[in-house]
Amino acid sequence: MPDFLVRLTAYFVSPVELIFGLLLTIGLFTRLSLVVTFILMVILMYGVTIVQNWNAASSQLIYNIVLFILLAGLGYNQFSLDTVLANRKRNNR
Repeated sequence: MPDFLVRLTAYFVSPVELIFGLLLTIGLFTRLSLVVTFILMVILMYGVTIVQNWNAASSQLIYNIVLFILLAGLGYNQFSLDTVLANRKRNNR
């Protein structure tokens, strides 16, 4: 892996996880947060498998499965700020 890509990824992983993890936790921009987190996990999986760290890859695969289940069940998301805002917008019409 080129050094600049490793450094770039290292600088952006923590802020991206923090921002989109918080958004996901409070339920705001849920779909966007899941997609961005999924993309981040794909990048991390690529880096981990390139160096053949299979223990880390197996745990990251579990995170990917959880993210997929959350994304697939997004239609059942009733207790989030996204749902509250959508209901408020619907009631104002």
